[in-house]
Amino acid sequence: MPRVFITGATGMLGQTLIEELFKSGHDKITAFVVKGDKLEHELPPFVERLYGNILDKDSISAALREGDVVLHLAALVSLEAKDNEKMRLVNVLGTKNVVDAAFEKGCAKLVYVSTSHVLGYKKAGLIVESDFGGKTENIGAYEVTKKEATAYVFDKAKEGLNASVVYPSGIIGDRDFGRGPVTTMLAQLASGKIPFFVKGGYAFVDVHDVARVIIAAMEKGRPGEGYLASGGYMSLEDIDKAVHRRYPHLKKSRLIPMWLAYFSLPFMMLREKYLKKKALYTYMSLKTVRTKAFFSTEKTTKELGIVFTPLEESIDRSLAFIEKTTTLK
Repeated sequence: MPRVFITGATGMLGQTLIEELFKSGHDKITAFVVKGDKLEHELPPFVERLYGNILDKDSISAALREGDVVLHLAALVSLEAKDNEKMRLVNVLGTKNVVDAAFEKGCAKLVYVSTSHVLGYKKAGLIVESDFGGKTENIGAYEVTKKEATAYVFDKAKEGLNASVVYPSGIIGDRDFGRGPVTTMLAQLASGKIPFFVKGGYAFVDVHDVARVIIAAMEKGRPGEGYLASGGYMSLEDIDKAVHRRYPHLKKSRLIPMWLAYFSLPFMMLREKYLKKKALYTYMSLKTVRTKAFFSTEKTTKELGIVFTPLEESIDRSLAFIEKTTTLK
C-alpha cells in the first residue's frame, strides 16, 4: 500500500480525512506540516510529520517519494479583501509547487481539493463537473485563485499526471478547531448572535462525506476528471430552523430584505473589525447566498459509490462539537 502524503492535514478536512483513511485500512500516512502549526497536536500519533511549506517547492520535493499518493488540501479560505494576495500565493503558487513536485517525483496519484465555486452558476438546471471552464460569478479572490489552480491541475493531467479533482460545496464539520465560516455561522446562530437572515442559501456537505469522496477519487478516480461533493442546497432559513430545533429557547431570527442587508453591511463590518471578530457578513458572502447553487452528484455517486449524509444530521453533529469547544451564551 503506497504512502499517503497530505497537505493541509491539520485542518478540519485534513483531520477528518486521516480518520477516514485509517478506517479504510490506510496506515502509512504522512502529514506535510508548517513548523509552528498550532493544530499539529491534533494529529494522531501514528501520523508521520514532515516539515516544510507549500510555498517552498524544494521542501516539498525533499519530502515526496516516488510512488506516493498526494492529497492536496492546503488552501486559504477568506471572505476578506485584505487576504487576497495571501490567497493567491497559497492557492495558486502553492498548488503549482505541489503539483510540479508530484509530477517530477513520479507520484502514483494526486487528488486536488478544489471548490464547487469554480463550476459557476446557472439560472436553471443542475451544475455538473463538466461546467468547469465556463463563466463564473467571480465572487472574490478565493473563487478566482481556486479556479486558476484547478485549471493547472487539469493541464498537468493532460501531460500525464494521474490527477483527479474534488469539488466540495460548503463544508459542515465536527472538528473545526480553526473556526471556518460555516462553523462560525452555526456558533453565532446557536448563541443568538444572528438575529436576522436574508433570503438565499448555498449547497453544503458533511466533512466526512468529502473525506470519503477524496479517498474514493484516490482509489478509483479517473485521471483528468473532477467529482462533486455536495449534500444538497439549504436555505439560510432552513439552517436557522435546524439550529432552533436543537435550541428551542432561542429567539427566532427574522427574515430581512437583501437591500437592508447591503445597507447595514458597512456598519456590521466596522463593528466586527472593532471587536476583532472574523467577518461573517461581507459583500462576497451576500453575493454567494444569492446564487443558484444546485449541484448534481450523479457522477460521484455512480463512479465512486458515495451516499451523502442528510444536512440536518451534519448540522446537529457540528453543533455538538461547538458545544464541547465553545461557551454558548
